[in-house]
Amino acid sequence: AKRARETLATVLCDACEDGDLTILEAIDAAKSILRDNALQIYKVKQNVDSPEATLYSSQTNKLVKQPAQKTVLVRVMWVDTSGQHRCR
Repeated sequence: AKRARETLATVLCDACEDGDLTILEAIDAAKSILRDNALQIYKVKQNVDSPEATLYSSQTNKLVKQPAQKTVLVRVMWVDTSGQHRCR
């Protein structure tokens, strides 16, 4: 599982660098793969919405309306079934 998450992160980062995906598309893809698939596999039917993702500039700590063109990394955060906060 760890290798799969690392591979997913690498693929999505490369796709963003190449201009094939925007940052928001990469986030949606990661959410679909990591979260939505798990909900479907484990047949979780209750509403488990997470707060909407927001983008912040690490330099100014202000909300970024449009992702910068030179974005190098995407951080994906989620809470697993044991309640642990995870980040990649």
